Amino acid sequence: WMTAQVGHRSMYSVERLHALDSYCHKASRLRVIMVCILTPVPALLTMIVYEMIPLQDPTAGWKANYGTWLRYAFLTFMIALGLTFQVKGMSLGISIALWQCITISSLTSACFVAVSLLIASSWTFPIPFSFLLTLPHFVFFLVFWTFVIVGRQWITTTTTKLSQKFQRYVMVATFPSFLAMAYIVLIAAFSTLSEYGQIATVLLLPFVKLFLKNFMAWVSARLEEGVAGIVVFSVELAHALFVTTCMQSARSLIASVVIISFDAMHSI
Repeated sequence: WMTAQVGHRSMYSVERLHALDSYCHKASRLRVIMVCILTPVPALLTMIVYEMIPLQDPTAGWKANYGTWLRYAFLTFMIALGLTFQVKGMSLGISIALWQCITISSLTSACFVAVSLLIASSWTFPIPFSFLLTLPHFVFFLVFWTFVIVGRQWITTTTTKLSQKFQRYVMVATFPSFLAMAYIVLIAAFSTLSEYGQIATVLLLPFVKLFLKNFMAWVSARLEEGVAGIVVFSVELAHALFVTTCMQSARSLIASVVIISFDAMHSI
């Protein structure tokens, strides 16, 4: 049982422990407090700017809804930027400069919006199930431009090294996205089930969650220092959103009680 628990697999290197000890001795208390307070500010400002972009009437068509495309561009740029910064902290040995992060994010955002415009113009607007339909090409462009801009220097050194490092990055970066897609499909299927079908599905959730956590831990192998964080911000977050949505679409009070009880038991 302890072996299956992903939370017990994270290990800190000696270098990180020395860095933490040095930080504890050198950093002032005011600096530590400011770091704790200001850490959520970038995410908060991102959402404020995102919500400040005005939206137009959807019935006016995709050409008139420039606000939607500005939101698409801004949000995908910030997500891509966050993912590239995450790669810098994964200790993959891949050096990514700030200008490369901005370039990758800008090109990914531009290509993403271009493909979304193509879908809207050739099909319909707003795009139905836009998250499911647009996520694959977002991941593709992010990986493609990362390979072009960052991976080029590794091709000239060792192809095997490039393949291993880049494959690890792709799996870690893309798995949460496809996990979110899978949970969306599960939510849609859950809402169509009967009361007993929903209860039976809830009984399987702990095992599904355990499997996904261990699979994610396997994907992020050799990243021992980041296993716990990667699992929390992928499987745990997606599972929490799934449970919350299932409670809202539960067909009876009994199903809601079973959802809460089993999720609490598994967490303990």
